[in-house]
Amino acid sequence: MNKITQVMHFRLSLIKYAEKHGITKAAIRYKTNRQYIYRWKQRYNGTIESLRDLSKKPHHHPNQHTDQEIKLISDVRRRNPDAGLVIFWVKLKQHGYSRSITGLYRFLQKQKLMSVKPPNPKYIPKPYEQMLYPGQRIQVDVKFVPSVCLVNEAIGNKFYQYTAIDEYSRWRYVEAFDEHSTYSSQLLVSNYQTEQIFLSAEMKKKREDEILQKEQYVLELKRKYFGEDGEWYKKREALLKPIQDEIYTAIQDIAAEKKYDIVKDRSADPSLIYMSSKLDISDQVLEKLGAK
Repeated sequence: MNKITQVMHFRLSLIKYAEKHGITKAAIRYKTNRQYIYRWKQRYNGTIESLRDLSKKPHHHPNQHTDQEIKLISDVRRRNPDAGLVIFWVKLKQHGYSRSITGLYRFLQKQKLMSVKPPNPKYIPKPYEQMLYPGQRIQVDVKFVPSVCLVNEAIGNKFYQYTAIDEYSRWRYVEAFDEHSTYSSQLLVSNYQTEQIFLSAEMKKKREDEILQKEQYVLELKRKYFGEDGEWYKKREALLKPIQDEIYTAIQDIAAEKKYDIVKDRSADPSLIYMSSKLDISDQVLEKLGAK
């Protein structure tokens, strides 16, 4: 779609002013030459479209596609509407086409003969397949067991928890292995099938309860050691408090000597945009602590 440009509006205003006040006054007012006004006035036919710049594309070129080549491209494209650029170029080469792939690309773009991408097929969700009997299909999941979950003789070793779930009965079988491999997966499935055959419904329920108890025990261990009031938090507080007290005492002494009313921590105060290095007492605190 051709747009009416600002230059076209300028030429129209120039011509209308020249018709009313003359060529010379129009040239002076619009700061242009008289020949420019004569040229566009001669081309003007009453519509603003006549004031548009003409195309500067050459009408012909010695290396342009011949009529035979254009017919060949049209015929091959009609038979291969979805073929990509490379495949289309190879097919043309098989019919005697001798030009480069870049020249073919420019011609296809100019003639709007590029391949038309077919629409993507509509996604149809696959319905869930309902299992018909126990053991028809099982899901296997593997995850690494954190070292914090290991106790007694298991401490220091590496374990992987393999979980098998029957998609029909949702019965779950869990086993730990010290190796993450296809052999462990195969052994898990074999043990699962053996357990499924010989275990009664009550035994299966008992095994599931044992697994849930162990998982609850793992969660309690995590809360005990890494919770808000856990052992790790308490140990960290016990180690850092003496150091924080010494830093606080050193800051109080320096503030009393320098007669400071307030001391702010720049790293902990995002509202403090700028501070002169002359007011920084970090080195003085380190000297007070004997760390510098």
